[in-house]
Amino acid sequence: MMIYKKSTPRVGNELLIVLAICTRDLAVFEAICAPGLARLLYPRGFRYELLIIENRRESTGDPQPIGIDIPVHYVLERKLGLSAARNRVLTEAVKLNADWLALLDDDVVPMENWLSEYVQALQSRPEAQLFYGQYWYRFLNGSSLAIEKGADTFEAVIEEPVRFGGGNLLLHKSLYCVHGVRFDPRFDGCGSEDVDLRHQVAACGVESVPVPRAVIQETITSRRATLTSGFHRKLNAGVSGIILLKKYSSPLAFTVGVSVQMPLRFVKLLGDWCRAGKAYTIQSKDRSELRDVALASLAMFIGLILALCGYRGAYYSRNEE
Repeated sequence: MMIYKKSTPRVGNELLIVLAICTRDLAVFEAICAPGLARLLYPRGFRYELLIIENRRESTGDPQPIGIDIPVHYVLERKLGLSAARNRVLTEAVKLNADWLALLDDDVVPMENWLSEYVQALQSRPEAQLFYGQYWYRFLNGSSLAIEKGADTFEAVIEEPVRFGGGNLLLHKSLYCVHGVRFDPRFDGCGSEDVDLRHQVAACGVESVPVPRAVIQETITSRRATLTSGFHRKLNAGVSGIILLKKYSSPLAFTVGVSVQMPLRFVKLLGDWCRAGKAYTIQSKDRSELRDVALASLAMFIGLILALCGYRGAYYSRNEE
């Protein structure tokens, strides 16, 4: 099902930037991401349209007005899975004749200048085809085993290394129209589909350009900060590591790589737990941090073993509504 408002006509050489969001529930998008889109600055000289992909068996309803004066397109993608949703974004972007595609997650809030920073970057680097912005993780309380707690201010965030993630990208149409870049369903269960995308882009000879000031805020809720949630994410990271290695290595290189890396990983695991055990024995101030490092190392190692046995993860379940 599609609901379209008439697309804005092209004026002169104005390029079309489509802002695309994938969601499993429109209510999440409307509560978190939509207000941020309404506060965005939309630089002159471009046309803008919004594309919402809802990924579930049945629609939760038509999108509500979110306070932006640009065309809105809504598509229901019934094939479950992150790759199906994001690849549907690429398909619809072709139909819309988008020149650039800006990807956002439904649970992030772009800073007011987020789009302006991307526009400035593509104007200063006209040869570039892929830009990625910065994540600013905001913890409600505590910390996460899987997500490093970053800086507390915008000025400090933009000085940190820019994290590459599928929920903060600007892609030129040539990547999916000419090079055939797509999101791989093999990563639906374990994540790291963004890492795979970057590998695909690099294989095309295209550089990924960081834009530190194109910042989105993502709140890490108490549920996501639990030890269990973090352990699962790290386990899935181990799974995705094996899938990536299989995808981009020959069978011989994969076998040799695993034969070398697994013993090294095991030695690292033992070292991490020895340091954690020693820290608790002497009641060191950093004992909690060392414990988390050891648990993360254990989760990764278990994920590697499970992946070698055929496990593909459950982070993005195909059967989950």
